[in-house]
Amino acid sequence: MTDETKNPQELSNAEVEDLARSVPRPDQYPTGQAEEAAAQLPPDATAAEQATVAALEVTEKISEESPVAQAWDQGVTAVEVAIESLVQVPETPAEAQVHVHGDTTVLFGREYNIPVYTAVFLGLGALTVLEVVLAEIITSNVKIPFLLGIAIAKAVLVVLFYMHLREDNRLFALALILPLAIATLSALFLLAVPPVSYSF
Repeated sequence: MTDETKNPQELSNAEVEDLARSVPRPDQYPTGQAEEAAAQLPPDATAAEQATVAALEVTEKISEESPVAQAWDQGVTAVEVAIESLVQVPETPAEAQVHVHGDTTVLFGREYNIPVYTAVFLGLGALTVLEVVLAEIITSNVKIPFLLGIAIAKAVLVVLFYMHLREDNRLFALALILPLAIATLSALFLLAVPPVSYSF
């Protein structure tokens, strides 16, 4: 099988790494691709293929001549560099699979033969049953803090495990916690303000 006909799913790790490293920055994008694409366009090309080449030509012309487009490319490159300096980018496809979990769960120092996602799912189910039972048994407003605590515990489980915040960079945790803290403080402030009308 030649390289041209190789299925993308059959690429080796080395080929994937080479491909990932070969992608240029927006402000370093190679020129002359529109001419190459137009030269390789077959005589019986479809309208979609012709439109694609025409769009490539227009895009390349704008990016070469427009200072706005060049400034945009430089800005995008600066953002990419900044993100890569804050977040550790995986070097290999194997490193990118950080969210692969084993078939065991460690809980309070003991190891169980249950996959992590299954254990979290069972925990969420148990907490939901507990919520329903508490809502039916307790008739006074005392149940509200209990139900709120259970809801927060369920949200934390989902965020830590299903959204992988436990293994991700701490920058993502900050991006989640900061708006939540602001929203909580705003809600507490609005609850503390007496509901009176202002008349002049």
